[in-house]
Amino acid sequence: MVRSPGWEPPRAIGSRSVLDAARSYGAEGWPVLPVAGVSSTGECGCGRSCEGPGKHPLFRHGAHEATTDPVLIEEWWRRSPGANVGIATGAASGLIVVDLDLPKGGESLQTLVAAGHQLAPTLTSRTGGRGLHLFYAQPSGIAMPSSVGRLPGLAQALPGIDLRSDSGYVVAPPSIHASGRRYRWDRRRIAELPSWMLSRPMVPTPATNFCLTGGASAYGAAALSRELEAVRGLDVVQRNDGLHRAAFCLGRLVGGGELTEALVLETLLCGALAVGLGESEAAATIRSGMRAGMAVPRRAPEGNSGWQPLHKPRRR
Repeated sequence: MVRSPGWEPPRAIGSRSVLDAARSYGAEGWPVLPVAGVSSTGECGCGRSCEGPGKHPLFRHGAHEATTDPVLIEEWWRRSPGANVGIATGAASGLIVVDLDLPKGGESLQTLVAAGHQLAPTLTSRTGGRGLHLFYAQPSGIAMPSSVGRLPGLAQALPGIDLRSDSGYVVAPPSIHASGRRYRWDRRRIAELPSWMLSRPMVPTPATNFCLTGGASAYGAAALSRELEAVRGLDVVQRNDGLHRAAFCLGRLVGGGELTEALVLETLLCGALAVGLGESEAAATIRSGMRAGMAVPRRAPEGNSGWQPLHKPRRR
């Protein structure tokens, strides 16, 4: 587990190689994973056209494969010396990270202030793309799902502010951003998660408790859980088609009244981010799949609360 609160990055990390940083994070109990690097022309190191170059995991299961094993870390970067480094968030590391996109999140920060809330100063990294990652210590015994455009403790939507927690990860210094700038640490010690984020009960495992949100029937909740699990298991090649397929299946249930559109979008988006898809790309894929599914609505069979995955028509 992370040594927190009070941990701060070693002074030399900013000038070390990505591999040296990965070793240091692993030694602190923060599981790491290799993330696609960036070429000299700003293109993703995976060799494909990516919306978020330099940000997606190199391995099929994303953050679920993160490790602190120094031997495995050495082997990963020996095979992919140009890789960036990601740090797993949530229970794996004891870290909750607020991901703040400054160009998009200005109004959201004003919303926080108007509600009497602040993001307390803490260990912070600058992303190279005018963003900030604020690292907080996860409170003992508290599980917190990742979220997109929202923070726990506040009902209002917060575009440009996401929460990286269970099953998530963040790209960490000294990784290279698509802008050519490196991620870098601001030297502050890690702080406790602001207490206002704990003002509402946390759903401990989002994959099995969707019905508690009021946006799903029992059948819909089971379907959402299964499809989220499938999305989290997608490899790089399968991500877009697999996400579209899941959105189509769940869109049918949205059309049938078993799920709400907003719940499906937020849940699948969190899963997509966990496997390295860009937010706008993933959201567009989810909405496309849901629209197609809603055109052929489906309800739960009589007396059946289980879920079997459905097939979708081939994308044109």
